[in-house]
Amino acid sequence: MTLGFSLGLVWTAWSQETAQAPNQDPSNPQEAAGAPAKPSASPAAADPPAFASPPSGVLAWRIRTVGEVDPAVRQDLERSLARQLPEASGQAFAAIPAGVRLKNCEPTDLPCVREESVKINAAESVTSQLARVGDKWLLTLYRIEAATEKLLGTATRQAASTEELQAALSEALDELYGKVPPTAPPVVIVQAEPPAPPESPVEAEAAPEEEEAPQELVPIAEQAEQIVEEEKKTDQGKVPWIDERNIRPDLMLNRPTAFPAPVGKLTLDFFYLGLLDLSYQFDEHWRVGSLVLVPAYMFGVAPHLTYSHQFHEYVSLSMVATGGFFLPMWGDATFWGFGGGPTLSVGRPWAFFHVNLMAFGGGISDDFGDYGIIVPTIGGLLQVHRHVLLMADLTPVVTTDQSETPKVWIIQYGLRIQDKAGFAYGDIGFWVPASKEWYGIDDEDDGFDTPSLAEFFPLGVPFFKFGFVF
Repeated sequence: MTLGFSLGLVWTAWSQETAQAPNQDPSNPQEAAGAPAKPSASPAAADPPAFASPPSGVLAWRIRTVGEVDPAVRQDLERSLARQLPEASGQAFAAIPAGVRLKNCEPTDLPCVREESVKINAAESVTSQLARVGDKWLLTLYRIEAATEKLLGTATRQAASTEELQAALSEALDELYGKVPPTAPPVVIVQAEPPAPPESPVEAEAAPEEEEAPQELVPIAEQAEQIVEEEKKTDQGKVPWIDERNIRPDLMLNRPTAFPAPVGKLTLDFFYLGLLDLSYQFDEHWRVGSLVLVPAYMFGVAPHLTYSHQFHEYVSLSMVATGGFFLPMWGDATFWGFGGGPTLSVGRPWAFFHVNLMAFGGGISDDFGDYGIIVPTIGGLLQVHRHVLLMADLTPVVTTDQSETPKVWIIQYGLRIQDKAGFAYGDIGFWVPASKEWYGIDDEDDGFDTPSLAEFFPLGVPFFKFGFVF
């Protein structure tokens, strides 16, 4: 019942205002001010109106909007304001007598707020403005003492979504009534200094109390312009649809980079068939983790340690070391391996060029034969959208066995899709061997046609990887 009554008060002030000016658009902050009051014939009409009795209660005014604001957003916020204001202020709503019509004042028009408050004997008023600045919401609340036309306080909050806007309203009300210390930049300028104490408290006369200087209001429209100008200066040279973000800068496809993962975060990656990697970034240098092969056809564990260091704003270097073993589900053979290498990345995590040189060795059980592979890589990454990054690299795989093709060139390319919250991502890529065998080219005329795998995988062998950041 209290909520219904509260909403009725906010709605009554609005409906009475529009009844006075039926041809005005109530959603327009310039047109919704209402028709001007008729001047009184009395010579004392210029004097401030007087309260018939000691004022009490609080009056919530309809939210003013600046810029393109969806009326539904404003109405939801007004309902929340009507529901939360009595509890935040510790006062009941001032009753609007039957037949009394209120015009909607500008939030910073203190004489108008007093004039309308006298009609219903309200002690306080809370006015507000809501602006849409770029992709942000800017909400400002004003608390006004009607009898003295004094601004008791303001509270300003920014929000990135309508959900955050509701929370911002609650925080602003708590700040407005002193329940939490101010956290937002002040939107008022107070010029008030306490008078100096008399030299002799015995002989000097008591100095009259100096009234606090009125607070100078900064309209929300000016705040919005300032924010827009600051964002323009900050965003010079930036592409609007790129937010310069890569939630996993330490990985590119299945290659390491020289950038650290998010500091203080746990990362979990899934790739290929049953492989997962769990890592933790302790600081901007050290990361530890382990590769685990889920026990389906084979079980394996390969811990790894990475050190990263940024030598320059655009130059980073890292070193990774790893080793582990793999046990097949049948037989008594044990596959083991070790390796690592350095990586150099030039650029930023969302746009860089990198070179790494990985070398790995291994064997089966107690066989320490010549089993090794060298994997140098050259490639890069570029963000093309706030949710999309393109990646590609070229790798000549050099083996140490006695095969006829000890070196195979492999092209990897793909894209990364990441969410806005920085929690999840997915890499979609393709693996293309740059060899004659892949395209079915046979230099020998032996009467046999070499099959072309490219006919079955025209884009390359696909692979998919996804992960999370906790």
